[in-house]
Amino acid sequence: MLYNIIAVIGGFIPVGLIFWYLWWIHTDSVIYTKDCFYTLAYGALFCIVVVLITDLVNLGWNKLGFHDNYPLLSAIIKDFIMLAFAEEFLKHYVLGKALKKYIGAIEPHEIIALGGIVGVGFDIVDNITSSIGADLVSIIIRGITMPHVAYGLLMGWFVAKAIKKNNKAYIAPAILLPIIIQGLYDFSLSNELKSFNVDLAMIMTILIVVFETVILVYMLVLIGILEKKQRLVNPVLKTKRLILRPWRESDAKDCFEHTSDPDIGPIAGWPPHKDEEQSLWVIRNILMARETYAICMKSSGKLIGSIAMKFKGSTEFTDKGDECELGFWLGKKYWGKGYMTEAVKEVIRHGFEQVGVNKIWAGYYEGNEKSKHVQERCGFKFDRKIEDLPVPQMNETRVGYVNVLTKEDWQNNV
Repeated sequence: MLYNIIAVIGGFIPVGLIFWYLWWIHTDSVIYTKDCFYTLAYGALFCIVVVLITDLVNLGWNKLGFHDNYPLLSAIIKDFIMLAFAEEFLKHYVLGKALKKYIGAIEPHEIIALGGIVGVGFDIVDNITSSIGADLVSIIIRGITMPHVAYGLLMGWFVAKAIKKNNKAYIAPAILLPIIIQGLYDFSLSNELKSFNVDLAMIMTILIVVFETVILVYMLVLIGILEKKQRLVNPVLKTKRLILRPWRESDAKDCFEHTSDPDIGPIAGWPPHKDEEQSLWVIRNILMARETYAICMKSSGKLIGSIAMKFKGSTEFTDKGDECELGFWLGKKYWGKGYMTEAVKEVIRHGFEQVGVNKIWAGYYEGNEKSKHVQERCGFKFDRKIEDLPVPQMNETRVGYVNVLTKEDWQNNV
């Protein structure tokens, strides 16, 4: 009994490390880290519900004598239908609720990770409940292999595919494959199968455990690779109230919400977006670029604007490699709160301290007083005025003003 208790407690170590890893990969997103604890708690809660219902059904099952007369059939029904179906369906439900709760844009590796965290919640409860009356070997196997985490990661992978490809056909394997694998796993560990053929039970357990371990390791490595790939595009910058992160395709909806406003684009030299597809095209072809950031609220993850440093080849202000042009826009409902000044100051700091630029240019069209004031508050100084400046996207010419901030001036005023 003492060894069983030690094995159960020890089982919390690997599952705790997995949760820490899945939470740690994206700690710069407040909404993601909150969602991690949300999915963990609900995963554990739903596992408790399944256990209680299963115990009640088993009690009635045994009183009717079905288990004694048909032990193998009873185990199959219990493990595949009552346990596997209920648990994997509820995992999918919790993951779906988590994704709807996620206010900011979400990437495939985050979906996979959240699926795994739902599984962590299940494994925490399962480590305790499945140890009651179980042999020491079964307890250790469950504690080390973390089956529910593997099922959750696999489910998250298919759900991510469904969202990425906008194809609901991926939802069926997202639920059915974990059900089949878990059903086989629980059945292989059942006392009914061991009583029938212990060698068969052992072979099944080994094969399924190896398969689950491969899934677990592959998915964890994949999450790390995808997260690293995303971070290579741009770092994530933080201010007191904001997070500046790389743009994502899944930002198209929030982007269109702002860029369809006639008060946003035209004053900056581009027409309002006509639909979400146009916003997606702009994200893919313009905004998903070096040192281009989506401005998001730190408290909610909500996208509110964009800011970018444009370098040689993508700006007419300079042809020097150590200089850049700064461009930005902000959703109308967030005007007048100091958000853009906060974002610009952080990007200036990042540009001078980390990117290695020595001079930053910024411009605005006559009448754009908000952009002018942001630049002035951030230390930019007037450089020149341009008459009859072409605005190609608007098919017109305007009066333009060019400001500049040198690294030396910035350092003297920090």
